[in-house]
Amino acid sequence: MPRRSKAALDMKRKLSPAAMNQTELAKRLGVSPQAVSSWTKGRALPEPERMAEIESILGIPMRDWVEEADDDESGPDLAADDSGEHLAVSVPARPTGS
Repeated sequence: MPRRSKAALDMKRKLSPAAMNQTELAKRLGVSPQAVSSWTKGRALPEPERMAEIESILGIPMRDWVEEADDDESGPDLAADDSGEHLAVSVPARPTGS
C-alpha cells in the first residue's frame, strides 16, 4: 500500500499549537481547514500553487509531496481531480478478518 508523502508528515509535524495550527495555515492559504487536514493526513495533495505557498510558509520543499515518507503509516492512492482545490483520493478498502 502506498505511503503518505514526506511533505504530508513534515506539514503535520510543523503545524502545532505552539507555532501555527491547521486553521491558521488554512486562512493564510485561502482554503478550508478540512483541505489542510486532508493534506496532513496524506488523503489529498494541494495544487502546485499552494505547494509553493506552503514551501514559503513552512519550508517544506515542493518535491517532498511526491516522495514517500519513511514511516510506518500507510496512505491512500492519489489521483487528479477537476475540482481545482486539491487532488482526489482513492482509499482501498481494508479486508475484514474472518
